[in-house]
Amino acid sequence: MDRAKNFLRAKPIFAVAIGFVIFRLSDLVVFWWVGKNTGRSLFNILMSWDSGWYLNAASNGYPEIDAIGSSDEPVQTTWAWPPLYWLTARAVAYPLQVLILEPLGQESRALGFSLLMVNVICALLAAIVLYLALLPLIGMKGSVTVALLWAAGPASPVFLMAYSEGLMSLLVFAALWAVVRGHWVSGSLFLLGAAFVKSSSPPFALALIIAVWIAHFSDKGFSVSRTRALVTTVIAGLASVAWPLTVGLVFGSFNALAQVHEAWGRTSIPFRDTLAGLYVGPGDFPAQWFFSISIVVIVTLSGFLMFRDRNYPWFLRLSGIFLPAFVIFMGANISAPRLLIPDLSLPVCEKKLTRGLGSLLFIMVGLLVIRSLWIYLFPGGSAGDPAP
Repeated sequence: MDRAKNFLRAKPIFAVAIGFVIFRLSDLVVFWWVGKNTGRSLFNILMSWDSGWYLNAASNGYPEIDAIGSSDEPVQTTWAWPPLYWLTARAVAYPLQVLILEPLGQESRALGFSLLMVNVICALLAAIVLYLALLPLIGMKGSVTVALLWAAGPASPVFLMAYSEGLMSLLVFAALWAVVRGHWVSGSLFLLGAAFVKSSSPPFALALIIAVWIAHFSDKGFSVSRTRALVTTVIAGLASVAWPLTVGLVFGSFNALAQVHEAWGRTSIPFRDTLAGLYVGPGDFPAQWFFSISIVVIVTLSGFLMFRDRNYPWFLRLSGIFLPAFVIFMGANISAPRLLIPDLSLPVCEKKLTRGLGSLLFIMVGLLVIRSLWIYLFPGGSAGDPAP
């Protein structure tokens, strides 16, 4: 036992990786139990909801002709999902099929398995990159704790599904790693990649733009030149509009992506979906709605608390404010806990509550209960329930 503890102290990356694997195994047990009690296979429940859209995109690509503007009713289409995640999974699918799945007689599931594998591996790498990014700021113990608390977060079971949250988190944390080390342009390039993974990159891009100019003016351009700040601003600004602009150019409509999202009952009017949810109430999904709005409130408060902590760089402190604000701006609906996964304010605040191993384990048990509840309420829901 002492030898194992000493090894983990000497190799903190292994501690983060082992913790991540333990969390995902515990989630997998809950997925299996929920699937068993709802008459669904484990693969089926892991490939439910938006996973099916990613599988469709990986299999067929984007449709050449969309129904935008040709019908009174918006039509759901894979154009709602940026391509980098499913293109990565498509690239992985062939060697996975040839080397592993064909001998097992599962070659027909190659794309599905590759989507699952890319998400969970990217999430594992994201936890490790997060540890490396925070290491110069809060030391080994603090950075390991935050990485583990992030990996055990409320909606982290989605890392086992065919979703893009793993890749999105990896690129955002890589941007943080670059910024902490003064590589501002590299950070903006990571965010440009994130723009083609999920449409929630604008708050991180805005945070980076403000942070780089704060760094420029705070030391009169000594460490961050005006040229570097301008290049970072241009690339990060492009990251904030890259996917909406791409969809708009394809369909010849500036508001094309918003029209695509309308097929899922969302509007393009700022704050309207959030205010409608608060005014009308939980509607048909009370448990999911209360769970999601609670997470939004908690993360928003955590963001303000982290903003006051000068141990962290401006990019991280600002993104902790901007991401929940962006979610509320776009519509704090039942997908909010998943969209808030790259936010670090909650694990940072949870770290402050830890006074030793006992308190950390207590928080971890609480997070296990919350993760199990998320699995039960969202992917474990019956047909017709909302996507997680």
